[in-house]
Amino acid sequence: MEMLSLKNEPIELRVAILKKMGYSSDGTFIFDSNGKMVVDPYVDEAVRIDNMVILHGSEIVLDSNPLSLAGYFEDHGEVF
Repeated sequence: MEMLSLKNEPIELRVAILKKMGYSSDGTFIFDSNGKMVVDPYVDEAVRIDNMVILHGSEIVLDSNPLSLAGYFEDHGEVF
């Protein structure tokens, strides 16, 4: 599986990718298609555009916190 980091990409590119996925952003936080702030279910924190991760092959946006990623992989290990 190939991974692509968006960490060094401009905010405008990240916002454009999110829009293609049905999300939006105010430049800091990410919002779902209903305008509700996206909260990472594994760490119960709002996902910020500067620390977001889009999981390969999905439209899931999480915080890049290691605890969040570990929780996701524990719940969905069959994906990889």
